Amino acid sequence: MSLPEFFGTGNFAFPSSLGIATSSQVGLPQTLSVYGGGFFSNGVQLGNTRTGGASCTTNGMLGFDSGDNLAICKSGIWTLISLGSVSGSCGSANGVAVLSAPATNLCSIGTASSVSGTGPWTWSCGGLNGGSNASCSAPVASFAITASAGANGSISPSGSVSVNQGANQSFTITPSTGYAVSSVTVDGSNQGAITSYTFTNVQTTHTISATFFAQGQAAYTTPGTYSWTAPAGVTSVSVVAVGGGAGSYENGGAGGSGGGLGYKNNIAVTPGASYIVVVGAGGAAGSIFTSYNGSDSYFIDTTIVKGGGGLRVYLDLPHGGTGGTYVGDGGGSGGKSYDTGIGYLAGGGAGGYSGNGGDGAAGGAGAGNAGSGGGGGGAGYSGAPLSGGGGGVGILGQGSSGAAGSASGGGGGGGSGGQTGPGPTGRTSPVTPALYGGGASPNVSTGGGGAVRIIWPGTTRQFPSTNTGDM
Repeated sequence: MSLPEFFGTGNFAFPSSLGIATSSQVGLPQTLSVYGGGFFSNGVQLGNTRTGGASCTTNGMLGFDSGDNLAICKSGIWTLISLGSVSGSCGSANGVAVLSAPATNLCSIGTASSVSGTGPWTWSCGGLNGGSNASCSAPVASFAITASAGANGSISPSGSVSVNQGANQSFTITPSTGYAVSSVTVDGSNQGAITSYTFTNVQTTHTISATFFAQGQAAYTTPGTYSWTAPAGVTSVSVVAVGGGAGSYENGGAGGSGGGLGYKNNIAVTPGASYIVVVGAGGAAGSIFTSYNGSDSYFIDTTIVKGGGGLRVYLDLPHGGTGGTYVGDGGGSGGKSYDTGIGYLAGGGAGGYSGNGGDGAAGGAGAGNAGSGGGGGGAGYSGAPLSGGGGGVGILGQGSSGAAGSASGGGGGGGSGGQTGPGPTGRTSPVTPALYGGGASPNVSTGGGGAVRIIWPGTTRQFPSTNTGDM
């Protein structure tokens, strides 16, 4: 049997077998009591206003109160029917990372509020019939960059760093005091000993890590032979070597030539292994027409890195000695102790990091010659026996070149922080030579002693001037 359907308003009469009764007042709005099943569609009108708590006559009758709340006649009393509250619920857009504010799938239950924020974005879904609201949000799409640093240094920021999609993120790598960056690895690829790195237009996860080397140095400034042992973790060094300047003699007054300077970078060493260091002495003072060469300074052997000793004065004309040579990645030869004349020749300057030491003035020539590439200056001459000694050179890396000795017999200026050569004295009065590698003044004096300086790591501390300063 089909269930009845009711459309519109009117008088209805049904067989009693359906269990449906209507009032007998024809022409008036009918009261319908349904005892069985039925389907109501489109327009069943309950036109009378009912008051909750008021009496009624037909149990099961439906009506509305003045607030459009559904009521039912139950036990002779109009009783409001509670439909129950329904809480709002977020839609599928909730919690999904996006690049811009979401506009669809905001709520699965309830009405969505406006979306606010610039990322993350927030909105709410209103509850029904007094139900609670739901708070919803969508984060900005982002990716994690994992940053880490080994011992003896840091990276900033560190840890898991969240970066918005499409944004850039920079990192700074800082070694601790006494250490240097060994390497920085980005996504498994070694970027070298850098101190900063920037990820641009981030579209995926990344990793960045840094490791560090111990920095150190060892300086040998007293002539002799030594053994240097590579510290733990040290696998490369850079070395500068300055040879001893030549000595001088009296009776004719020939000064000494300057020692050479050589440097070599990134020399491979083995932690715990020992290596030879030789520091050359300045040439000894001589008697009449006799003087002595300065000695070579070197690390491991003279084929690796060497600063050659200045050469003695010869008896043939013109008087004078040739400056020491060098071996390595770079450097300079020592200045000569003569130019073209004879008699009371001034001392030559030590070699520089990228040029030669200045030549001393010859007899009657006046001022000496300036050093180049950080080398020592040559001494000047102002008449017998007033000649000076050549300037020395420093071992902390390239600096300014030594000035020429004045025409009054002044000593040559020190190069790269080396000592200034001695000024004129009596022909038989020895004076202290300039360190390192300055040629002797022409008054029975020794040449300036040599030096060797080792710095590490050789990958990041390199002569002539990259991180070569004293620590």
